[in-house]
Amino acid sequence: MSLSKKIPFNIVAPLLGMAILTLGNGFFSTLTTIELQVMQYSVWAIGWISTVYFAGMIVGSYFAQNLILRLGHNKAYILFALSLTMAALLQGFFPSVWIWALTRFISAFCLAGLFIVIESWLLAAVHDSQKGQIMAIYLLAYYIIQALSQLLLKINFSAYWMAFGLIAALAAFSIIPIVFAKNAAAITGHSKLASPLAFFKKAPLGVSSGLVAGLMFAMVYTMFPLFLAEAGYPADRIANIMSITLVGGALLQLPIGKISDHCDRRVVITIVSLLLAMVSLLMALTYQHYLILMMLCFIWGGLIFVIYPLSISHTSDCVGRALAVSAVSVITLIYSAGSMLGPLGMSALMSNLGRHGFFAYTIMSCSLLGLYGLYSVVRYRRIPPGQFHASFPEAAIGEQIVESKNQ
Repeated sequence: MSLSKKIPFNIVAPLLGMAILTLGNGFFSTLTTIELQVMQYSVWAIGWISTVYFAGMIVGSYFAQNLILRLGHNKAYILFALSLTMAALLQGFFPSVWIWALTRFISAFCLAGLFIVIESWLLAAVHDSQKGQIMAIYLLAYYIIQALSQLLLKINFSAYWMAFGLIAALAAFSIIPIVFAKNAAAITGHSKLASPLAFFKKAPLGVSSGLVAGLMFAMVYTMFPLFLAEAGYPADRIANIMSITLVGGALLQLPIGKISDHCDRRVVITIVSLLLAMVSLLMALTYQHYLILMMLCFIWGGLIFVIYPLSISHTSDCVGRALAVSAVSVITLIYSAGSMLGPLGMSALMSNLGRHGFFAYTIMSCSLLGLYGLYSVVRYRRIPPGQFHASFPEAAIGEQIVESKNQ
């Protein structure tokens, strides 16, 4: 089943809110780093604030679900967006590394909550067999708006705090479409939090996919440019390679998302992972050939960036619609942890194996996920897209928590 050509406002509203929010947030992250350099803080201080930011993402990914379950999607979005607005204003008015560490933690906590609101809202607003498509549309829009947000750096603000004022205004403005939308999903008054440990035990393929998605995503933005520089590519070619990688990540979202709605998502995850390992191997053999590397990076980026939406859609399939908020929350938590751990693991491999450690890391990570996906496909019978089946081991978590709510 395809999405209707006339998309209801209840789906447009979170997408529009996300677009406005991302326009400011993409600018926010880059501006923070630039201003810290302008204020002549050390590399250590900049790295420390980045670590605090990721810590906020991890904490927010778990604890934000409680607020969403209590308040509902609309009110939770408003709360997180207004808190982000205040954090941006505080960061603009108080140029202190300690204040900025606090505001970046708050910002990350709020952003984790906002992403969980938007993604669980979209999953609840569409038919079960449309999850792949709606997540693809969401991420396609997200990557495009994030790229456009960097153009705000070209604005010549008369005072640096005005840039943070613009970010705060965009965060507040993103609330407007949410206010006029109907509440996203029916959240029962006695909904219970699902722990990450429960999802580890009962949804291993979904959680594993989320972890690998985080490992690979962070690697693209941090270690891949370093690998290219060590391989001898000049800055202009590195920029071109990074751009084609991100373009592939955006453009392949919709076709792969649509395919996942028409077949077993476990099969799609398995094929994507094994293809990613093979493309990584080809890149390891041909990385010195610029044009070949460009073509491979388009496919490589597309495959990397679809793992995250596939992990969310598959986990949501397995645990049922009642646990959509918790499913997104846990996957976001695991994804954020992977984003923190990925550069550390790759740095260790590259220190011992040189730049070849880069591809050893990607091939190993994707091969392991692909092999586990293959085991899951062979071991358990197929679940039709979007259907909740107790025969699949991941389904047990949904049954357990539904039972606990009824007791």
